[in-house]
Amino acid sequence: MIADFTDFQPNEFGEYYIECASLQSYNFMIGKYITQRVSVPPNLKFMIESREDGFAKDWEKGYGWRDSHQFTFELNVLVPQYMANPSLFERMPYRVTHLDVTEYSELSVQNEPDIIWLIKFAVMRYHDLAVNHNIQLHSLIKEQLAYFLYLYPHIKQYVTNDFYTTIRDFTISEWTNPNCNLSWYDTPQAYSHNLLVPQTHYGDTKGMLPPGHAITPNLMMYEVAKRDGLPYQQYFDAAYANAEWLINDVDLDDPMTTKGQRMSEHITMTNLAYFKEKYPDLAPSGISAKIERWADVMISRSDNLWDLRKFSDPNDITDSEIDQWTGGGNQYNEPGNLAGFAASAYAVCRVLTDDLKIKRLKEVAVAQLDTVFGRNPFGRHFSFKATSEIEGADTNWFKRMNGFGELSNVPGSLDGSPKEVSYPFAPLAHYGYSEGWVAYNTAWIHSLAYHSADDISIDAYQVGDVIKVKLKAPLNFDETSIEFGEVDVVDNLGNHTNISVSESSIDDYYFEADYVVPSEAESLTFSYGYGIFKVSKKVDII
Repeated sequence: MIADFTDFQPNEFGEYYIECASLQSYNFMIGKYITQRVSVPPNLKFMIESREDGFAKDWEKGYGWRDSHQFTFELNVLVPQYMANPSLFERMPYRVTHLDVTEYSELSVQNEPDIIWLIKFAVMRYHDLAVNHNIQLHSLIKEQLAYFLYLYPHIKQYVTNDFYTTIRDFTISEWTNPNCNLSWYDTPQAYSHNLLVPQTHYGDTKGMLPPGHAITPNLMMYEVAKRDGLPYQQYFDAAYANAEWLINDVDLDDPMTTKGQRMSEHITMTNLAYFKEKYPDLAPSGISAKIERWADVMISRSDNLWDLRKFSDPNDITDSEIDQWTGGGNQYNEPGNLAGFAASAYAVCRVLTDDLKIKRLKEVAVAQLDTVFGRNPFGRHFSFKATSEIEGADTNWFKRMNGFGELSNVPGSLDGSPKEVSYPFAPLAHYGYSEGWVAYNTAWIHSLAYHSADDISIDAYQVGDVIKVKLKAPLNFDETSIEFGEVDVVDNLGNHTNISVSESSIDDYYFEADYVVPSEAESLTFSYGYGIFKVSKKVDII
């Protein structure tokens, strides 16, 4: 590390530069939640414009997004992103395009936030492919449906119960189907698509089958089935078996199981950490040690001027003999691996207990996100049109290919990243192959979900007949105006309501409200977010 400006925390939003030995950097912004502010909107636009829908119907190069394949994990990331910071998406303008030619008439009029529209679109598409086009869904696609089912109670104002029930029953019936007839670049190893069978294979640097992918989906199906009064234990047992296999039989010291999974790496540790966080007393033995070892290895591979987590380093704690910065000896384009690493790091930090390790792992996570924006040997953002599409970007990537995803006019696409020849610092090296892919952006979105959740808290306390509520969340996207959010309230009888919280002052971290205590209430619980990202505070009424 050359310099650390972490402690420089100006009170107001502004632009700054660094000067060193007569050289001056680009101007850069410092403000509250800048990473979220400049990253969330272009990614949402990307997901809207890259979908495979009526306006792109003839391409048919993926399941739900153009060139998406089965391993692009759309709902695995969109659902957590909404669960982490729902008010942000609820208050955004509705901007889904091409509604007049969408394949699904139910979606031709937008009545829901963009991110919910996209989630519904994916679910309809996967169901349609199976029911009307004789497609036997890949296990990774079936897993996506579990995320929708898990989220349903929190979006039921946008989803009919009939639709939910249809998808739930369909998912349960397909969960044990061992067959698949639509996939791309699948692993040559034969394996079952029955998700109650342990998924004990993983793929290569194409990223087609990351280890541990079936843990969280089975745990979500476990919760869905319990919630709906259906048989449920089989899903937990399947999740347990998958986690146990990952802990005991997958060597995460081997970089081919981590960075070697390319842009799909983010799936492995988010799944394993989810089990530990959600069910700490029921998780398989050895899970904490496995997670902590992963953290130690990743930290040891990040001791360089870029704070870049390398593929392998002779000085890492695994006694590796390989010195490799990117990609494990291949020349694959890997912007999604860098953009997605923060998801793994923040997920792991949620279950670590060592403060120094947490601090360093978060530094490395942020460094990978910074790499996307230009902290790399080329000094370039990974997107070819970053300066016109992404707030605050100073440079663009070298080129953009239209590619199989037809992404030349899609905003926010990650097009390329520095290859091995450019490290540690060879700014004139060739930039190598460049082509955008939805798999890169979904990895980035997953990082944004966990990054968002890392800075959310809620407090509430009684003053007379009023509860003072204070929420801290990444909702400050405009430093010139007062913005708003919503907090959920549940009383001791289970009655729900929502209250609006407003920014404490212009350009603030906090959002506040006064809530008058209902006369019959004995206790009130105030919460924000859903699932593992939910933060809450209970107040016993005096």
